[in-house]
Amino acid sequence: MQDWLKKNNIPFPDFATKNQLYPISKAHKLFKIEYWIDQVTREYGHEILRLPPYHCIFNPIELIWANTKTYVGKHNLKQDAATDVKQLFIDACNLVTTDNWVKAIEHCMKEEQTFFCERWS
Repeated sequence: MQDWLKKNNIPFPDFATKNQLYPISKAHKLFKIEYWIDQVTREYGHEILRLPPYHCIFNPIELIWANTKTYVGKHNLKQDAATDVKQLFIDACNLVTTDNWVKAIEHCMKEEQTFFCERWS
């Protein structure tokens, strides 16, 4: 953070801690990334909520992806033909049901509750 502040000629106390430097850096942020999809969803009255980085436990697709990879791994007996792996992947995707998604979403919601209750209790 110090390097970025120096590079951008932003003054800060010499012995500032990370916690002190963060608000200074944030206040001088040069731009905000605006994605096209954000504009489109706002036009239709929706808002995109992004997951925090490195918290894949809150993302239901990670559970679906894990199940898909497990299926491919268990059924990939030849381990040499790329077309067989592709077909196994297609088969695994076709096995994903609405019920699988509901369970994955419910699991992630429980993880969120656990995370926030432990963090701020």
